[in-house]
Amino acid sequence: GTLYNLFENIEALIVAINAQTLDSMAQRMAPIFLKKQDPETRIRSLCCEYLKFEQDEPQLWKLLFATPIARESLNEDYHRAAHEVFHPVTETLLPVSGSEEAARQDTKIIWSTLHGICLLQQNHKLDVAENDTAEVLVDRFLSNFLH
Repeated sequence: GTLYNLFENIEALIVAINAQTLDSMAQRMAPIFLKKQDPETRIRSLCCEYLKFEQDEPQLWKLLFATPIARESLNEDYHRAAHEVFHPVTETLLPVSGSEEAARQDTKIIWSTLHGICLLQQNHKLDVAENDTAEVLVDRFLSNFLH
């Protein structure tokens, strides 16, 4: 019963775990932003780190997406953590995308693609016909997307 004393319901517990997961993801990505790199190199490094995070923490990564959470249940910690993950990526894409709106949308497109590849990999469906690694597919996607 201790967890239920700390959290209003299971959804609040999941939101708290997800906020910490996003914090961990942001911490792992932070050193990449300290390096002096062109936007494409930085985006490639960030995508590699995202893939590593999913491989190192598959259950936490899965929990980010496994349970639908009502928008009104997402608290300040969650919004802050999500901002710390996504905003620096959007800033990196700004010179490539041309506008803030396009950079924000490009961030979502890249994240959606990464998410799909990671999900297929976790479910052992990525190499149904051919044995292509997640890294190879992400590299190919970025080569097409960023040019």
